[in-house]
Amino acid sequence: MLTVLISFLAWAMPDFGVLQKGYDKPQNLFSLGMLMAAAWYGMIIFLSWVGFQTGRASGSIIKSFNREARLDDFAAYCFLSAVSLVGFLYVFNFMISIFGLKQLVLIVASGEANRFHKALYSDYSIGLFSLRYVVILSGGLAVYRIISRISRSLLDFFNIGMLLMVAVISSRMSVVFAFVIGIGLWAINVEKIRIKIFRWFLFLAALFILFAAYNYSRNIGYYMATGDSNFFSAGTSEIIKYLGAPFQGSIAAGNEFEQITLFPENISRFTGINRSLTTNSALLQLVRRHGYWSFLIMFFTVSIGSFLMGMFFRQRSNYLILIYFVLLYCFAEIWRVYIFNAGIIITLLVFSLTAPFASMLIKWIINQVKMLNSQKNLGIE
Repeated sequence: MLTVLISFLAWAMPDFGVLQKGYDKPQNLFSLGMLMAAAWYGMIIFLSWVGFQTGRASGSIIKSFNREARLDDFAAYCFLSAVSLVGFLYVFNFMISIFGLKQLVLIVASGEANRFHKALYSDYSIGLFSLRYVVILSGGLAVYRIISRISRSLLDFFNIGMLLMVAVISSRMSVVFAFVIGIGLWAINVEKIRIKIFRWFLFLAALFILFAAYNYSRNIGYYMATGDSNFFSAGTSEIIKYLGAPFQGSIAAGNEFEQITLFPENISRFTGINRSLTTNSALLQLVRRHGYWSFLIMFFTVSIGSFLMGMFFRQRSNYLILIYFVLLYCFAEIWRVYIFNAGIIITLLVFSLTAPFASMLIKWIINQVKMLNSQKNLGIE
């Protein structure tokens, strides 16, 4: 609900003659398309609430995990950090093999970081490349450990550093994903939340500067060509364009339903959205691919997803709560894209489920080693 509201506000915001909105002409708010979008989001919210409540009532199914791999468990954290490091080094080594270290720095400085993304997916295959997504989990846990004062170790800051660097090469939204996990874990595990406005203002300002810098490293050539090379105005335009275009796509999906299903390759002409923007609402995405089946696909997905979230919500102090937050992020992205079946989500769900078992295995191995050492020492004596 929050992300859809933010998208609507960005869509409704005037451009003041300076900001770029990402589409030519806004869709009519009072139209069949708006009615369809309202019904779409309304049904998603209703079915999600029903699924979540049903899942909470069934939470006892996984109750046995309550005492295993708590969120302050260092073994599980080390496991995810190690997997993240493997994925990070693999991708970084791949980029060096293509561009060279010096060229990597020059590409970022010249605002052409999109070349990394193109190179990454030019001959992409599922495997070690996918391990880079795990930095979202390790980075989110690092944020949680720092703000909840579990620890403020070098490993925590190293994980955040890997997250920020992977975001340059791959997806900027990895940073948002990790913050959703980190702040979410903190919010559901602290006894009392105290809102300090000044600190949150500084955090949001730092987040804006970070994403403006990411935008500068990727798209500054485009903004210079349009006569807007200012760091802050270009960053603001990118955020407004990124947020507002999906609401335009949601309304257009209803207003141009038949045309989009018949001629999906001409979607930019029917919506008015720039061709460079590819995540223009899950509604538009599914209508383009599946037509009338879109509603059934989405409603089935959110019902199952919210049910699982309800089940795992009781694991709030356990590593399995990561499954809840991975699915939560899928819901948070419905305003712009359908990612429930995306590779990034599958990878994160697998490692969220694996972490507690990896912790148990690591502890078992350590105990076995200790027992062997004790037996050897007794034998010597």
